[in-house]
Amino acid sequence: IASDSRIHPSRVLGYPASERNKFGGGTLTLNIKRWPSALIRPELRYDRSNLAAFEDSDGGLHKEQFTFALGASYLF
Repeated sequence: IASDSRIHPSRVLGYPASERNKFGGGTLTLNIKRWPSALIRPELRYDRSNLAAFEDSDGGLHKEQFTFALGASYLF
């Protein structure tokens, strides 16, 4: 059980023990080869939950979130 004072003791891991958390999501990734030996991969991810499971930078909880990532690979 978390020690955060905002979480009621009857909750397990921040969720009511009687509720089932269902997650879903999807990812869109592009492979961009602009140079012969480099590969750039921008990625956009969407996640959703039936409970407020995603925490933002201010500590607020939300049912959905978007994530952006950028990867680079050197091909040899």
